[in-house]
Amino acid sequence: ILGIIICSLLIGLNAKRLKHTHALKLSEEYVKKSQNQLLNVINGAKLGYWDWHYKTGEHLVNDEWLSILGLSRKDITNDISSCKVLIHPEDKVLMDSLLKQYATSGNNHVIEFRMKHADGRWIWIQGSGSVVEFEPYTREPIRLCGTLQDITERKLTEQRDKSRSHIFELLAKGEPLSVILTAIVRGVEEECSSMLCSILLLDDTGKHLLSGAAPSLPDFYNKAIHGIEIGVGVGSCGTAAYTNKRVIVDDIQTHPYWAPYKKLAEKAVLGACWSEPIRSPKNKVLGTFAIYHHDKHQPTNADLTLIEQVANLASIAIEQAQSNFTLKNNNRHLFTSPSPRERTRLRMPSH
Repeated sequence: ILGIIICSLLIGLNAKRLKHTHALKLSEEYVKKSQNQLLNVINGAKLGYWDWHYKTGEHLVNDEWLSILGLSRKDITNDISSCKVLIHPEDKVLMDSLLKQYATSGNNHVIEFRMKHADGRWIWIQGSGSVVEFEPYTREPIRLCGTLQDITERKLTEQRDKSRSHIFELLAKGEPLSVILTAIVRGVEEECSSMLCSILLLDDTGKHLLSGAAPSLPDFYNKAIHGIEIGVGVGSCGTAAYTNKRVIVDDIQTHPYWAPYKKLAEKAVLGACWSEPIRSPKNKVLGTFAIYHHDKHQPTNADLTLIEQVANLASIAIEQAQSNFTLKNNNRHLFTSPSPRERTRLRMPSH
């Protein structure tokens, strides 16, 4: 009888174990299915996925994470250090502090920062994630997971809108043209730190370019360019102003337009120069807007859009400043005639 009872108990325990095993198997299958569905969503949304083992430093990423940064598997290791070196130096301290804060608190996080793309440019990233595994007793983080996405276009749009608003505020206040043009140039350089920009104004004769704004170019370079006569083969800007066409020079040292100015450009450490004519509504050339790079550099489609938009903004500024100047001097004519210095102030902004 005892044997029968024991046997019955064993059968019952085994049945429960089989039932528990089946339930566990179903649970694992459900988890695996959910994980696959989540990965499909992440891949479909073009999100980079990362999995970071906090204590060991192991850092795993999906293909989209690599694609966002223009990388391949061989470009990085499976360690968090290979990710951290790509973070912009100005964002690194804040990132380290925030990640440590979020890791210890266990809160979800969303952070915007810059990372270096494989082609050398800095792109804006929105990273989000949370701690998914803790030590059972100490509650110290073991593993964090999350996503990242490229938000460069959104950030650039925000920066451009902010810059344009600032320019129109300056125009509304009647600030000097030199101040407005400098603000335009600074706005582009803040948006793209690898760019050095300049605005040159065509003089009253329509034959020479005068310095308008070039705060990041060396003084000796600006002085050498000031008053240069326009024409085909006179660098990028002289040619653009003369032909009323965009001029793209991606390698100054080998381009014929820059042959007379190669040594000057080399001394200023300038490797590329793209120049866009600044035109009035009647298509008259008012000057040029140029983007320089220290090294050889070919423009992207986004760069070409940028240079055109900035030239248009400069045109608005110049036209408005000229209109304000004319109105002001018309009022002054009621009392006195303008001096020659006043008549040329628009064409020769102060530095």
